Amino acid sequence: MISQKLSELKGDLNRIKVKKNEKEKVKTKKERDSIEAEIQFFTNKMITDYELMKYDPGIKMESYNTNFFIFDVEGIVRKLEDEKSKTCP
Repeated sequence: MISQKLSELKGDLNRIKVKKNEKEKVKTKKERDSIEAEIQFFTNKMITDYELMKYDPGIKMESYNTNFFIFDVEGIVRKLEDEKSKTCP
């Protein structure tokens, strides 16, 4: 994954983290459900746009749980950054 795509992936991951925090703060079930729908939309879009299944084949199954998804994507980002640092001294 090129540097620009990696930066975009980090930005999109941060957007999901912000939405997750918003969801925890809202009071009504309707608002929580609305935010959860947005999170699922962004999650599925990220899996497709960044081909995350290539890096973690089980990520699609865990995407229903935002915390698992965030943890998995952070692991992918760390792995890609490590590979990048090894190839570019």
